[in-house]
Amino acid sequence: MMAVAVGLCGGEVLIDAGNADAFSAVPVLKSDSEGNLLPALGKIYITKQGIPVDGKKKYQISFEYKGGADNTGTAMAAVVAIPYNAKGRRIQGGNVDHIVGSETTLAEDVPAGSDELILSANKAWSDAMKRKAVYAVGFGARKDYKDLPNFMIMTVKSQRVEDDGRIVVKLQNKIKSDCKAGTAVRLHRHGWNGVGKVAKSTGEWQTMTFTIQGWSNRAVANKWWRGTKTAKLAVYGDRRNGSNVIMIRNLRLEEL
Repeated sequence: MMAVAVGLCGGEVLIDAGNADAFSAVPVLKSDSEGNLLPALGKIYITKQGIPVDGKKKYQISFEYKGGADNTGTAMAAVVAIPYNAKGRRIQGGNVDHIVGSETTLAEDVPAGSDELILSANKAWSDAMKRKAVYAVGFGARKDYKDLPNFMIMTVKSQRVEDDGRIVVKLQNKIKSDCKAGTAVRLHRHGWNGVGKVAKSTGEWQTMTFTIQGWSNRAVANKWWRGTKTAKLAVYGDRRNGSNVIMIRNLRLEEL
């Protein structure tokens, strides 16, 4: 671990990510002459260093941010803690962020090579379909959530409800192996990059501080997602920023 530092108003600094050298080499995180971090649009930057996570402890992420002098619009960046499971596998939002009560089963066998599922009727699932989002099917779902984080997910291309209430799901990719009728599934939702917040650029330096403590079976911004054992810090440059820039400095993760 990096050297421990204690601030007057903060706690024990576990990850100091205030300079570009704190991040992995790919992709390269650039900085300006003053050392301010400059995340490029659509790029994901993750720190080299990680920490073990204890749900009973309170962690704080803090940083400062500001828009570029030549901006003609708002630029955004997400600053998050990236969760990893016990095997070091990254937990994406879609692995945990599920629709409550959407557990159901395959109504028919699905042969390998198929991209279509016929599911038994479930109101929570069909109601969720009305909301705009990028969805996924989680296989092997359990009502006690012990399958979470679920890495057996497949992204939904389209879905519809039949007259008898059964749900027809078209997948982005084809099933690689046979699946039997009765296999438990759940509706998941993509979107969360990690545990954190989105900063929107302004003309002056602003400070954002937020805490993470405890556990959640859903993807939320203030609790560790189920299955998290370690975490790293990350910065995401928003794909919609265009030529607008957001600068970040004094990024750190502390234990309070």
